[in-house]
Amino acid sequence: MKKSTLFFAGFLGFAFALSAQTIVNTGAGNKHAVLEEFTGIKCGNCPGGHTIANNLVTNNPGTVHVIAYGPSNSSYTDPAGTQGTDFRRTFANAFYSAAYCSPSSGSRFMPSAFINRKLTGGNILQSSGSWTSQVNTTLTESSPMNIGIKSTYSTSAQTLTIDVEVFYTSTVSVANNIHVAITEDDLTSDYQSGSSASAANPYVYKHLFRENVTTGQWGDAMTGSTTQGSLYTKQFVFNLAGAQDPINIAKAHVTAFVTDNNSSNKEIYTGISVEADGGQASTGVFTSVDEIANAVDFNVFPNPSNGQVSVNIKDASNKLEVYNVLGETVYTQVLNNTINQKVVLNETTFTSNGIYFVKVSTENASTTEKVIIH
Repeated sequence: MKKSTLFFAGFLGFAFALSAQTIVNTGAGNKHAVLEEFTGIKCGNCPGGHTIANNLVTNNPGTVHVIAYGPSNSSYTDPAGTQGTDFRRTFANAFYSAAYCSPSSGSRFMPSAFINRKLTGGNILQSSGSWTSQVNTTLTESSPMNIGIKSTYSTSAQTLTIDVEVFYTSTVSVANNIHVAITEDDLTSDYQSGSSASAANPYVYKHLFRENVTTGQWGDAMTGSTTQGSLYTKQFVFNLAGAQDPINIAKAHVTAFVTDNNSSNKEIYTGISVEADGGQASTGVFTSVDEIANAVDFNVFPNPSNGQVSVNIKDASNKLEVYNVLGETVYTQVLNNTINQKVVLNETTFTSNGIYFVKVSTENASTTEKVIIH
């Protein structure tokens, strides 16, 4: 049975995050890789780069996220004189400017990409031959935060409602910005240099940047605390009627990532992508997308509580666990796999005030709810 979830717009402080269940994981985990690809219609080597980017997504499901840009400040992206489709966006020009993408040399080239906007060899812009190794390295690095995202599509209003949560698993001492973008798959062109594309056999693009949801190229400033255990939430609403070109929502994704606003290259800590027409996902290791999709029906009452709560479990379940905000297990109980079970938790479990997470599992599913002790 699927559970409902409450979301709040704006920043909610650590002690005041009152939703019964969040979409963001709270256990410490590794970074996700955000590959920002630069690709052009007149670039003969770009199909090969595009294949590398797509393979990285396929081989690292849920942990590698691609945004493919066609900046207009490059002759490679100009379809003039060809039969190709114009996918250029001026939004990407600031990223592809020589001073930003290659501070040590000032050069630009395609296919190329940023890997979490990290400086490597003095440059942010990296050639396709290094993408795989740099992505693999990024995936082994610990992240100081997790991101959770949920996208809801309204057919009648033609809007996307995007809820984003960031949970700090470690303290970050610099200012952060949140970025949200919309990409689209399976866009075609009857011309692409380096391929045999034609009207009968068009070239297919994946992860193409379509619209920016946050403000400007450098994102929105994140307000509030960035200390360990802090929670940031914000809701965005995007009107698809205002998009530059029509977007096939069934082929679209929403990608969110957080940057270090103090660094010259605006390095990306981690990111997450989700289907635009009704998806939910999170970085980190505390819960998974499968746990959300295959939810166990239970409730925690009262919540918030002054120290004692009842966990009322409707589905037949075999395990109950309680975690603190650091992802540490503070209580475990084996259940008897019968319906309508009740477990009472008190001060022996909740040894101090704060946020805890109650997780109930069956053999094939699990659900986590947040409880606040004050």
